[in-house]
Amino acid sequence: MPDLPPDLAAVIAAGPRAQAAAAADRAVLPTPPQMLELCHKAATVCGTPCGVLTIITATDQTVKAAWGDCPTIHPGDRVDLAMSVCAYVVADNEPLIAPDTLKAPHIKACLALEDVRAYAGAPIHLDGQPIGALAGFGPRPQAFRRGHQIRLRRLADQASRLIAELTHGT
Repeated sequence: MPDLPPDLAAVIAAGPRAQAAAAADRAVLPTPPQMLELCHKAATVCGTPCGVLTIITATDQTVKAAWGDCPTIHPGDRVDLAMSVCAYVVADNEPLIAPDTLKAPHIKACLALEDVRAYAGAPIHLDGQPIGALAGFGPRPQAFRRGHQIRLRRLADQASRLIAELTHGT
């Protein structure tokens, strides 16, 4: 298993970001149906067979919700950060679009799952900190357009508001 790049590990473990992610991870139990709906919308917007909502803590990735034909990814799964594509979304605090993950040198080493060959993810925030990602992905390379990224970011903003409500009761 590859090690997490040091710069990525430093961002993931940063105090306020890690604290916000831990709070969200605890607050989102059980997974509300709205998160499943956001995963469905992410897959639909991206034209992918799978959608996922993850929280990246200082130690791992937790799959909070998953929709579609995702044979190796299920809600509640915990993934080592070295194997997480969503960790790159959090570390960069920007959408990540990879039409073919095997041609993306900075993430191809972390892929352990065959069903993540095309990936489009946008960051989810809590208290201004990136804490996770809403993503669409599939087992085959595919083209993504600018519109995919824009609509996915809007859905990630909805997920951020939902997590804030669950975490802070607002």
